[in-house]
Amino acid sequence: MDDYANPRVQAHAGAALVNFSEDCPKNILAQYLDLIITKLEQVLMAKVKEVWKTYFCYFLGCFIFV
Repeated sequence: MDDYANPRVQAHAGAALVNFSEDCPKNILAQYLDLIITKLEQVLMAKVKEVWKTYFCYFLGCFIFV
């Protein structure tokens, strides 16, 4: 999920994590939950910043030239 240059790879990794988590015994999954949540937070925050930057610049540009 660290492959920020390839969002499709990130999406497939996220889907694989969901599929794995559904069948993984919860006592095993619980051992890695902090690491999983931390990684998901990092990826999601990077995507939120990316979207925010894209739309903020777009709307700011529109307001400047109107």
